[in-house]
Amino acid sequence: MLLVDYFKGQRFELRSPLSPEDFKATIEPHAGSIFWPFKEGIVGGVYWGRLRLSYHGSPLFDYNAKPTLSGPITGSGKGSYGYLSYRAPTWAIAFFGFWYLMMVLMVSVLAVIVMTDNGGGELAAIPFFTLILVILAIVPIGMHRLGTRDSENELKAIFDFLTKQTDASITPATKV
Repeated sequence: MLLVDYFKGQRFELRSPLSPEDFKATIEPHAGSIFWPFKEGIVGGVYWGRLRLSYHGSPLFDYNAKPTLSGPITGSGKGSYGYLSYRAPTWAIAFFGFWYLMMVLMVSVLAVIVMTDNGGGELAAIPFFTLILVILAIVPIGMHRLGTRDSENELKAIFDFLTKQTDASITPATKV
């Protein structure tokens, strides 16, 4: 999954012949709990009128910032309707923002040290600190690439689950 799609999200429209209450009641017994970390497969449900489903792989080595399919489920004349997004969890977006804000602060401190060096020897450490900053900048992106490498198949598994359990049809959303 591209980093842009991870943050911006892929949009989908869901239509099901079930009412929102029946939709929720049908999904809940078949999806694993988000509070049980050892469940493999589809986890989530409908909470406060919002669908939130994700795919959990191996309990020990799973990337916990995988994208989730989420959005409000509302009633329509003939069942349920949802405008859903498959994207990063909100906490992961906040983490990336915080991480790179800290990187900017470290680079700023490093720049101040370089500009105010009075022969104290701090300049000798610049290549080492630069290498560390580059590694710290690349690690989250590398983890993202590794952790989301199978997200297209996981999204397909979520769609198959929804289609099987709720007789839903899911289509890409039209641009607004």
